Amino acid sequence: MYIPISIMNKNGISFVVAIVNIKFLSGKIESIFIMNYLKNAFSGIPIVLVAKDINGRTKFFGRLQIVKLIRSENFNKSTWVRHNVQY
Repeated sequence: MYIPISIMNKNGISFVVAIVNIKFLSGKIESIFIMNYLKNAFSGIPIVLVAKDINGRTKFFGRLQIVKLIRSENFNKSTWVRHNVQY
């Protein structure tokens, strides 16, 4: 499975944003699995998962401090790469 990944830096904090299917945010086990996988892949850099719910609202899962920073971020301006996740 390939997911879009962007490494960002805001207010001196580096973190990884991963755009995932909403199913990864709807179950705690799925969220923790993908977070742990990405933490290992990105050497412990904080991870934030982002998904759209069925109503088109953006949902976040990750460190609250970072979620607050990026809640109104326009992700279209970010540089993205496809990362292969073994699920």
